[in-house]
Amino acid sequence: MSLRRNILMLMSIALGLAGCASSVQNRNPVGEQFPAVSGESLAGKAYELPADLEGKPAVLLVGYVMKAQFDLDRWLLGITQAGLPVQVYEVPAAKRVFSPLRRHR
Repeated sequence: MSLRRNILMLMSIALGLAGCASSVQNRNPVGEQFPAVSGESLAGKAYELPADLEGKPAVLLVGYVMKAQFDLDRWLLGITQAGLPVQVYEVPAAKRVFSPLRRHR
């Protein structure tokens, strides 16, 4: 039983480590323009980004995977608690059936 448990534990660790490996290299996006996207808020208002934000301080929280919602919520909470004078927008980029643009504040 102990050998079987050790093998299962080693396989679990190996699978966990393999899942953390990234096949996409990091890059420096400094100087690149945000791609033009359009969407609709939950209230039904149409948005064109980044054109609608030109000249206004704004933070875009981009959810590129479904599991990013927790992280986006933490950032939103921190920005709100800090009282930063910016508009905050959630931009879902993960594939799903319903993906509206969500605006906060």
